[in-house]
Amino acid sequence: MMVDQNLQEYKFSGEHDVVWARMHAIKLAEAAGFSKQASWSIGTALSELVTNSIKFAQGGSFTLRVIKEGFEIKVEDDGPGIENIEEAIVDGFSEGRLLDIGERGRGLGSGLGAVYRLMDEVTIENKESGGLSVRAVKYLKKSKEGRKATL
Repeated sequence: MMVDQNLQEYKFSGEHDVVWARMHAIKLAEAAGFSKQASWSIGTALSELVTNSIKFAQGGSFTLRVIKEGFEIKVEDDGPGIENIEEAIVDGFSEGRLLDIGERGRGLGSGLGAVYRLMDEVTIENKESGGLSVRAVKYLKKSKEGRKATL
């Protein structure tokens, strides 16, 4: 459903939504003037967030918005949230613990860490009502300050 010209909100609930979400984000980012590489980074970041929400909360919603400075993704769910967000952005961390090397092949185990690397600004918050809210921005022109994370 389209909310306005620059803000689009979608609900998702299953693995079938992941590929669609990624490809839709890529298409919108390219239309907004992002390079193919930057557009794929945006799409990949969204697919990581949607996959995590499906795995831990059986779905949620995401918004895509072209903003003056770039492209914004926001993903929300009503799952359990994340107990320790700083640990959760470490590659290999999943389900509240650091996975053993033999377990890491079963999934990416780098979802939030990948989002942090692919996007220029990431804010991860547990919602008061339960669940998680993640906002990620990719700028058309990266600032001299570099990446910014708010946990």
